Amino acid sequence: MKQPKILIVAAQPYNKTNQSRSYDSFFHQFDKNNLVQIFSDSRVPCKGHCSLLYQITDKQLLKARLHGRKKVGRIFKFEDLPNEWNYETSQKGFTPKKKGPVYRFLRKFIWKKKYWDTEELEKFVSDFNPNCIFLAFSKDFFIFDIAVHFADKLNLPIIVSIMDDYYFYDEYKGQLLNKQYRKRFDKVVNNLMSRDVCCVFESEKIRRRYTDHFKVPGDVIYIASNIKPTKSSEIDLSKDWYYFGNLEFGRFDSLIDIAQALQKYNKKIKIHIYSADYNLVKPEKNLTNLILHGPVPYAQMLDIAQSAGALLIVEGNKKSDVKMVEYSLSTKVGDTLCMGKPVIAFGHKDAGAISFLLENKCCYIATNNNDLETLISDIANGFNDPDIYDKQFQTAKKYFSINEQSERFLEISERFAHKSET
Repeated sequence: MKQPKILIVAAQPYNKTNQSRSYDSFFHQFDKNNLVQIFSDSRVPCKGHCSLLYQITDKQLLKARLHGRKKVGRIFKFEDLPNEWNYETSQKGFTPKKKGPVYRFLRKFIWKKKYWDTEELEKFVSDFNPNCIFLAFSKDFFIFDIAVHFADKLNLPIIVSIMDDYYFYDEYKGQLLNKQYRKRFDKVVNNLMSRDVCCVFESEKIRRRYTDHFKVPGDVIYIASNIKPTKSSEIDLSKDWYYFGNLEFGRFDSLIDIAQALQKYNKKIKIHIYSADYNLVKPEKNLTNLILHGPVPYAQMLDIAQSAGALLIVEGNKKSDVKMVEYSLSTKVGDTLCMGKPVIAFGHKDAGAISFLLENKCCYIATNNNDLETLISDIANGFNDPDIYDKQFQTAKKYFSINEQSERFLEISERFAHKSET
């Protein structure tokens, strides 16, 4: 089969420095001329997988609505884009920290079809002439509206990428306006799932949840790492420990718990945290072994990690936090397992990342504070398990190889997009 031509509809374009680098797990094998994207992020994209990108922003649509401007949208060509973002270009304009139902309904108001569905956008899609649509699951209605519009008009199947649980978990349950939002959102999702769709998920756990409920076909494409898996050595107690990632959903509380336990048994080891949330949290004053840093570019993160005695993966332990990440598998899991450094994980057993690590027995894990205390004590006294390092290496190769995961997606998309031709 030849590669299908895919129209990607997703809020963010590919970028190796943030969550959207997960697209590499899907499109790594594709010729860029077979991919274009419609996106809403207000920043200038960088070179990724697509030959062309069509940007529509809230600001453009608001101006069109308030001032009657007909010009909406901007086309970017691959060859005109920067290779990657620097710090300045990666900074996003103001958006609220909590994007609740009020925010979603405001965007619904702004993204009325008659404003985004321009002649230029229609020509952009028709000139490309896609074989199918790739839709990144979202909390915003307009992502679904755009994908369904072109699927209906061109009679195209839709590949739905579901990385997070936005359907079953309701963060704002009980709020009056949220009831209206959920009613509308559920209707939109149910309409989508009744069509000619197949789904791709980031873990087996979330795949089972959605395919059982919606009765749709689905496969798992793990969020791969560009790091070649390397066999880990033993924990080096003369070196500090490192964590890279966000601090939401109780993760910072878990890092504090690790720091407190470590301080009892080894006062020399420091825990370095590199996170965009570094200025939103404050460690307890007596935790001198917990050091906060700002975020670093992906390549620099890899360099820093090479000096680590161990790397950390954490999730929260509160019920409300666990619900938020029950089906998630962070992009950092693959990277961390591939880096060739011993890994220590702590968090509730039902959190997506922790349940995956437990299932594969590929790192040192504690799922409650008592076990954490014992684990840190054992490690500080020189305990090492060679079997864990073997399993870490095998798990990294099996689930997080970029070539294997993207090859699987290519096969899925070829089979699905061209099925109507056979």
